[in-house]
Order: sequence, then structure tokens, then C-alpha cells
Amino acid sequence: MRGSPLKLESLTRPSLSAQAAVVVDRAIREGRWLGSLPAERQLCAQLGISRPTLRVALRLLERDKAIEIHHGRRPRIITRQLRHGSSRTHLIGLITMEPLSLTTKYALDGVGDLRVQVAESGYSMESLVVPPASKQAQRRSVERFVRQNRISCGVLVSVSREVQLWFAQRSIPALVLGSSHCDIELPSLDIDHRGSCRHAAGVFLARNHRCLALVVGNYGLAGDLASEEGFLEGVRGHSALQGAVHAHVLKYERSGRDLRAKLDALLRSSPPPTALLVTYIWPVLAVHIYLLRQGLSVPGNVSLIARDQDILFEEFDPPISHYRIGKNVLAGHLSRLVLKLVREGRLAPEPTLIVPEYFEGATVRALP
Repeated sequence: MRGSPLKLESLTRPSLSAQAAVVVDRAIREGRWLGSLPAERQLCAQLGISRPTLRVALRLLERDKAIEIHHGRRPRIITRQLRHGSSRTHLIGLITMEPLSLTTKYALDGVGDLRVQVAESGYSMESLVVPPASKQAQRRSVERFVRQNRISCGVLVSVSREVQLWFAQRSIPALVLGSSHCDIELPSLDIDHRGSCRHAAGVFLARNHRCLALVVGNYGLAGDLASEEGFLEGVRGHSALQGAVHAHVLKYERSGRDLRAKLDALLRSSPPPTALLVTYIWPVLAVHIYLLRQGLSVPGNVSLIARDQDILFEEFDPPISHYRIGKNVLAGHLSRLVLKLVREGRLAPEPTLIVPEYFEGATVRALP
């Protein structure tokens, strides 16, 4: 059994369950599984749908005699073949360090659109989630995946330096969705986090904040390192301002407990920060809740800017200041670059950066 990022089309088209049935049926015809379908949980993760939606899709497939459903067992596949054969001349490997549901909104949307474009172009995709283990374990996991699936190119979504280096050293065509590390020659597509974090520091300083903090994941990702560089550049760029400026960089691990512990220490510093720039989505919400529990209001006591984009940020009361890009902008770039990589076998090893716009929101206030 091989996990596959089976892609549903836009939700404005036929029902989600019907889309899921079509995608699974095509995968069956391509021979991706033998004997039976993967477990429900795996299929739901690959399709990005709920179990009730999947079960409706499976009933549609049973009606079309693509599978047989027996209680307590995985659905049995009834042999089907694609017309004109189904040799997969191009297989794209999607490699991530965590489930896509935990990534940024634009990465999730971009990969979703890519799956549609890939399928419509007659190509196939397989996915791998590399566990955050040792460097050796990461290399073994990627090597096994590439060997078993014989991928023609890789799409690397927020992966570690080790995974990027593995592809670069073997000259396997790959595109980094995110930023490639400065010493690794791979093409990449990302938001200009360096520029947005530099701008955010300037926003805080222009409103007389003199103690700032960047709250960033300690994941070793190139985009996070660029965010740190941009934030500190923004602080240094205002060195002519009167009074000392204190800049902190809080690096948290992949847990709410560690984030809260680091925030405890940060707020005990002297002077404590009056402005926070926070990366990723769940930490923004976690920081907001943490501050409320400490009796601190946003922006009354602490101003807040989110580096990344989520639809919830504009619905908050007050709306959260953040950086955003237009709908489908990243998705369009990603599909174009990946399909070019598949067809031509290479891309120039250079970054493609999308400059976001600043959404003012109401979580930054001016100090006297």
C-alpha cells in the first residue's frame, strides 16, 4: 500500500463526496493499491476530507462496482484498468515534514490546486511525511520513498535542510515550496518572509515600541531563518531612533507547552516586550489566548502581528494584523513551476518570492 495525495477539485464544483469517488476510482484504475483500499484514516488524510464524506464516496464506488464493502474490513478492490493503459510516465513526489493541515493556508491551497493540475495533465502524485527524527532517519525515509516510487521530480514542502541537501546532492529534480537554504542550489517558491518581517519590525518601531520579540518555530526551516534575519534587519534599520531598542527572538519547539514556557520567560525579561511578531497560524492563536490568561489584552498591553495568513485573522475581534497574498497567487505559481519541472526536467536554482501585502488589522497600537 502506498499513500497518495489524492486531490479533490474546487469545492464550488460537484459534491465533495462525488469528487472523492472520482479521484479514488482513478487511483484504483492506475493500480495504486492491490487487493484493498487503505484504511479510512489514511484515505481521509490523503483526500483532506472527513470520514462521513469518505463513506458516502465509498458507497458511490460500491454502486459503480469499483469496490466491495464488507463490515469490519477494508473495501476490496474490483480489478479495473484505465482505457489506453495506465503507464505512469511522470510521478511527482510530495514530501513534507508534517501533515499539510498544519502548514500555512497558502501552502495548503497551493498543494490542493497542484493536485488538480497534475491530474488534469495526466500525471500522478505520491506523498511522504518525513518524521522529525535524526538526519540519518530522514535520509533513509526519503531514499526508500524515491526508490520505491521512482519519482521523476519532488515537491519539498517546508522540509529540513537535510532533505533539501539529499535531493541536491543526487541531482534529482525538485522544487522547494518554502525557502531553500542559502548553501543549497534548488529552485524554490515562497512568500518573502524576510521582507515582511523587516516591515513588521518597522511597523512596531514607528509606533514607538522599543521592546520587540519575534516568536518563531525552532524547526531549522530556511523561511524561518529568513524571517529572523529580516526582523533583526528591521530593528537595526531604525538604530537612529532615540532610546535603546530591545529585540528578542523566541524559538519554540513543536508543542504548546514549550511555547507557553518560553513566553513565561520572555514576559519576565526586563523590560518585557510590548510587541510580538508571531509565525505560523496555531502559535498566533496560542499566544493570543496565553496573553488573555495572563490578564494582558491585545493590543491594550501587547501589540501583535502575524507573519502568515488565515481567514480567521480578519474575523477576529479585534482583527489580527498580518501579511497576506491574493487568492490563488501562490497556487498559480506552484502549478506552473512544477509542471515545467516535470516537462523540462529542470528549473534554474533560484528563488521565486511573492511579496505579501500588510493587512492593518487592529492589533497594533501606538505607544505615547
